[in-house]
Amino acid sequence: MLGIVKWFKEDVGYGFIVDKTGKNWFVHYTGILSEEKFKKLYPLQIVDFEQSSNEKGPTAINVCKADVSDDIRKEYIDILVANGYDIEVANKRLEKVKKRDKFYKGGNKNEYTAEKTD
Repeated sequence: MLGIVKWFKEDVGYGFIVDKTGKNWFVHYTGILSEEKFKKLYPLQIVDFEQSSNEKGPTAINVCKADVSDDIRKEYIDILVANGYDIEVANKRLEKVKKRDKFYKGGNKNEYTAEKTD
């Protein structure tokens, strides 16, 4: 299943992913598939994950970065906006992450940033 990272706090190791229906999925760093020493996600990153649940509710497991087209990415950003999420807040969070994360590999400068939609 595809989703978009709403937020992820490295210091506590968890965050939330939103799926195509607008449903929030809890994600813990242990559920992230990565070869990196420090497992993390970035705001507005599109990810692929499997559905699970625990005592806290819907949980995302086996989470990994998804390579998707710009159209798919925009669709997921629009889902966040439709559910009241402020894209500017996500972009500010991402800037903070990039400043403190020496391992950040942004690639395309717009890979994780979004244009505010009208």
